[in-house]
Amino acid sequence: MASISQASGVDALGLANMIISAARNATTHRKNCEQLAEHVRLISNLLEKLKSTDLINLPATQEPLEAMEEALREAFDLVESCKDKSYLYMLAMGWSVVYQFRQVQAEIDRYLDTRRLPLIPLIVPLILLFMNFGCKYFF
Repeated sequence: MASISQASGVDALGLANMIISAARNATTHRKNCEQLAEHVRLISNLLEKLKSTDLINLPATQEPLEAMEEALREAFDLVESCKDKSYLYMLAMGWSVVYQFRQVQAEIDRYLDTRRLPLIPLIVPLILLFMNFGCKYFF
């Protein structure tokens, strides 16, 4: 079981994996946890690709990545809270928790903005690869 204290020294990819794992163990707001985990999984694939390039070392990339890590820590805390809180508490606070899910997802998406994190150069070659192999159903 991963704790919040374990999340403090983990990078974005590690946090993404922790969120995905914690979502599987959520007892309340399971659907929201699973949707967030799927969203984070897609982002982690991009982050993994970014990690394998020289872009990761650019100062322009470091700041947004650090901010995204903080947003992922908040997401992890939220998903963990769905495991730790009682069903009655989560039922009473339901709309508040749903709003928190929306906020944390928007915060994560904010750092994917191409003006902050240069992920587009990583996606274009993938799209061209699919187009070269005739994967017309991909688009």
